[in-house]
Amino acid sequence: MNASVTLFPFQLRSGLMKLSICVLGLSLALLLLADEATERSAIEATIGVINSRSEPVARLFTSEAASSLEGAKQIADLDQMMSMEPLSEVTAPRLTVRSIQFVDPTVARVEAENIQYGSVIMQRVTPVVFVMRKMGANWRVVSFSALARLN
Repeated sequence: MNASVTLFPFQLRSGLMKLSICVLGLSLALLLLADEATERSAIEATIGVINSRSEPVARLFTSEAASSLEGAKQIADLDQMMSMEPLSEVTAPRLTVRSIQFVDPTVARVEAENIQYGSVIMQRVTPVVFVMRKMGANWRVVSFSALARLN
């Protein structure tokens, strides 16, 4: 029985060489996972800026989205949904990220919920979906959609 394994144009005869290939592959996979975790944190930070209202919502959209008619409507809808007024019987609106799916390294689909609590309504949940694009070091909103409220 031959102890060598044929891989593409060369053969691995040594156990050390096989181990080296496995370690290299695992290292690359861990680097990709670490990079994805960093990007997830950056996306969540952008959603955090929307929650904190520390910047106008329009600044968090891409320039293409902000300059289009549909984008302007989406900005107004998001601004209205996150409005702090009137808040007579409910808490301030808060977006909570539920999932992030990467379409490619610079585009992500983000599912979130806008949650408010109150003494009468108990809990108001509005599912929302963002499409985000990485612009330089920052993630920006390309598209936003609020779905029907779940009460």
